[in-house]
Amino acid sequence: MITPPTPDNENERQRALDATGLLNRDSEARFDRLTRLARQLFSVPIALVSLIDHERQWFKSRQGLDAEETPRNLSFCGHAILCSSPLIVENALEDPRFAANPLVTEAPKIRFYAGAPLHTVDGYRIGTLCLIDTRPRHFSTEQTDMLVDLAATAEELIQVDEISQQTYLSLESELRASRERLTKLVAQLPGTVYQFRRFPEGQMTFPFSSPQIQQLYGITPAQAAEDATPAFERIHPDDLDAISASIEHSANTLEDWTATFRVARQENDYRWITGQAKPERLIDGSTLWHGYLQDIHEQELARLAMTQSEARLRGLFEFSPIGIALNDMTTGQFIDLNDALILPTGYTRDEFVSLSYWDLTPIEYLPEEEQALLSLKTTGRYGPFEKEYIRKDGSRYPVRLQGMLSQEQDGRQVIWSLIEDITERRKLDKR
Repeated sequence: MITPPTPDNENERQRALDATGLLNRDSEARFDRLTRLARQLFSVPIALVSLIDHERQWFKSRQGLDAEETPRNLSFCGHAILCSSPLIVENALEDPRFAANPLVTEAPKIRFYAGAPLHTVDGYRIGTLCLIDTRPRHFSTEQTDMLVDLAATAEELIQVDEISQQTYLSLESELRASRERLTKLVAQLPGTVYQFRRFPEGQMTFPFSSPQIQQLYGITPAQAAEDATPAFERIHPDDLDAISASIEHSANTLEDWTATFRVARQENDYRWITGQAKPERLIDGSTLWHGYLQDIHEQELARLAMTQSEARLRGLFEFSPIGIALNDMTTGQFIDLNDALILPTGYTRDEFVSLSYWDLTPIEYLPEEEQALLSLKTTGRYGPFEKEYIRKDGSRYPVRLQGMLSQEQDGRQVIWSLIEDITERRKLDKR
């Protein structure tokens, strides 16, 4: 682990931080909104506004982390304030500066870090807007630019505290420009970033929504800010009750809201969308959700088609008159099998899946079995060939086998086999 060096201008930098008056103040909604948005936009578990103090890094705002501060000598942000560009660490275990850091080896087990430095009006770097994940991840140039834009918004919030009320009035136009930048930023996303508010009396609005809301619901952001009812009128009638119930549950419990449902683009032309949002209770009793909606129509149709296809294949598997088995290539253990294979053996299904094909193979057939495995490794197929299987009672019966090698989603190699009981054929051949 490498302790972050102290900046050459540390005394001046510390004075600039102290002058902001941000340290040791209660949580502020303006910063929390920003870290919530950063966490949602980048799909990370942790987003922070971190300030680098004398011997500590203190979190002005934190999402996904319980700790209010950590030692400065362990901080990633202590490294990030040493340069003007963002610090990106895609895998901390592979970075000598951080591999042995207790924040990496122990909780919160940081793997990915991206921090953009935050500057005072005079240009001193006092902290960062940073993202943390417990898994390594790639961070693109476009994502880096998005983080820098969000950090610029955080800087504007910080710098407001440095200036007088008179100067603050002149910054209103800059804050409007910041909102426009944010609107342009979220407009580049494939889905809709939004805030949804439900008032105690039942009125619903979208105080903020990116332009893509018009593609989903057929209403403009300005219309959505006035009334959310037209958006709900676009939801498929079969989905509306479940969506309403899920919103009610999220409002009552303040649990995250997630749903997948259908929305009408045109009359009777529905598309699948998915949404997720984090709620908060406002002082007037309203509930405000910060969320993201995305059109997943093609993916959902593909998933439904795959589910139907799997159901059809499962039917063929279960009702096939020929035995079908799925075995682990490495161990030979049975993973799945149909009734046609189980019936002549005398085993139950539970007993069968504890066995491997070696357990059913008489010793004199081991050379043929080894040859079949070699064929699988070289050609991806084996058979057909004939041998005998051993029943549970020790007796034997003849089978004809052929199969192919396949690979599961987790990379495991498996063998699909057709295993035909040829007892009756053998009887006919002897006549």
